Amino acid sequence: MISKPYNMSAAIKDVSPYTCLDWLEVSPEYIATSCIDSTCSIWNIEYGVELSRVKCSIKTQLIAHEKSVNAIAFSNLDSNREQFATASEDGSVRLFDARNLEHSTILYDDPKRRALNHIAWNKQEPYTIAILPHGSMEVLMIDIRRLQIRDPIAYNNHNAVINAMAWAPHSSIHHVTCGADSQALIWQTDRYPREEPILAYKATGEITNVKWSRTQSEWIAICFGNCVEVLRV
Repeated sequence: MISKPYNMSAAIKDVSPYTCLDWLEVSPEYIATSCIDSTCSIWNIEYGVELSRVKCSIKTQLIAHEKSVNAIAFSNLDSNREQFATASEDGSVRLFDARNLEHSTILYDDPKRRALNHIAWNKQEPYTIAILPHGSMEVLMIDIRRLQIRDPIAYNNHNAVINAMAWAPHSSIHHVTCGADSQALIWQTDRYPREEPILAYKATGEITNVKWSRTQSEWIAICFGNCVEVLRV
């Protein structure tokens, strides 16, 4: 494997730390990044070009995130190359269209004003988004067609807060959660009551992120400490 450094242009090199990155799976030369300075960007990494950048500070109330953008994810809708969702420290999830960045749709506004740390689109049901509030062992599921939150799903097998989750690429009812308790747990959402995961793994440190491979669905990657570990399921 060959790795080469990516050099930002002088105009954008002095940015604040990034909080999240997402690949556009159907066109992997495109990535989206979010930042603590309330901005997010779409990049063409094949050419090293920043395609679009939306400033989410209070410029207009329609497109504003008031605080850090903690997560960004391309949509799984038919126009997924243009649309992406963001989750913020201000407790909102918003849907943006790269063709018109002057407007956004508020998909969710947390009634408790909790920071939202992570979002994930269901790979098979593109109108369903999972949302992780900060410091919680619950996952919120929203249907963006109705802007309705289903009953929060509590994952009592986790002994500490959930840091991230990922949907299975081949199934609408399976997903994996990971947390500060060093566990990665795979769940089947049509099982009630949901008391036990169908698979579990214990790492040697707090798991901060998880991804489920789109092209090879038997593999899941987790991050903990300074390690990336690949698990076969």
